[in-house]
Amino acid sequence: MKASVAAVMMTALVTTGAAANNWSSAPRDDGQTQFNVELSGSVPQRCQMFSKQEKSIELDLANGGTEQFRFKAWCNTDGTKGLLVVGANALTNADGQSIIPMKVKLKGGEGSVIDRDNNASSSTNYHAIETSIEISNSTDSGKEGQYNVLNITPQLNGWERSGEYKTNMYVSLYPM
Repeated sequence: MKASVAAVMMTALVTTGAAANNWSSAPRDDGQTQFNVELSGSVPQRCQMFSKQEKSIELDLANGGTEQFRFKAWCNTDGTKGLLVVGANALTNADGQSIIPMKVKLKGGEGSVIDRDNNASSSTNYHAIETSIEISNSTDSGKEGQYNVLNITPQLNGWERSGEYKTNMYVSLYPM
């Protein structure tokens, strides 16, 4: 009997202790009491792009041929439009002085030339392309919509300095 009374008392103490965690702070002399509530949350990724091809492209600087970058786009929005922003640093030789201009064009749209003045390092003309594109907003996985194609064409004049030329390009997508 003593054991069962002790068990009931222990249960009452444990239950009271657990319930005490749900009470507001101890009251102050002025009568105020409060809860401190921690809040958190996360925002899911709004847009995503997908490409099957390598993200390292070898430009044909001997002949000036066009290379392509293909990608699909998806945004978690009510609409079917996204803002595509494309830019690149100037295509330069190891000496940093020799530049080969590149024309970057979204298939079916207008493009722009990336050169000494119009490039990602410029303070005024850093986007070669800033345009609205069709995107998918399907919640089905793998339904990123149609492929978008960026055409990249070096603009050769026949007087380029020999050597290796390099740059990098960004392709960004924002929800609209």
